[in-house]
Amino acid sequence: MKNGSLQKIVVLGPESTGKSSLCQSLALHFDCLWVPEVARTYLKDIQLDYTYEDILNIAKLQYQTEQEYQKRALEQNHNYLFIDTEWITIKIWLEFYNFPIPNWLIEGIQSHDYDLFLLSDIDIAWQPDPLRQNKNDRKALFKRFEDELTHFSKNFLVINGLENQRFENSLKKITYK
Repeated sequence: MKNGSLQKIVVLGPESTGKSSLCQSLALHFDCLWVPEVARTYLKDIQLDYTYEDILNIAKLQYQTEQEYQKRALEQNHNYLFIDTEWITIKIWLEFYNFPIPNWLIEGIQSHDYDLFLLSDIDIAWQPDPLRQNKNDRKALFKRFEDELTHFSKNFLVINGLENQRFENSLKKITYK
């Protein structure tokens, strides 16, 4: 890590792979902020009855929220900012449901600068949730995440392990990357 710089680490992956919990735990460990996934809040009222425009709004809100947290993290001299998902997830979501991918989304994926992506493996049990709908697609979705991260030449590591082991494995990857 460069002196006084903020490392931005994204946690992403298929549904029900512990991304939010991992972000929270890492932020607590490093005494820093984490950016929550805005889709959960956005979809709370409309549930899974969303439109193409809703997904694009979620993408914009996610990035706007990330920018706000990044500003706060810099003001507070934090070393890390953990981000629960980003636009690669939006791209996969759009493709999975056969929606068109806007150029601004691709350009954003290419230009947004992150230090590391932690791809959350599907080795933990599926947890039912009213906002989850892809229980049987986790393996295919995990592969899509790997492919997209590789395609966009992102620095990523797969994170696996049950319960606290996932957190410990993440710590090792972050501190020894």
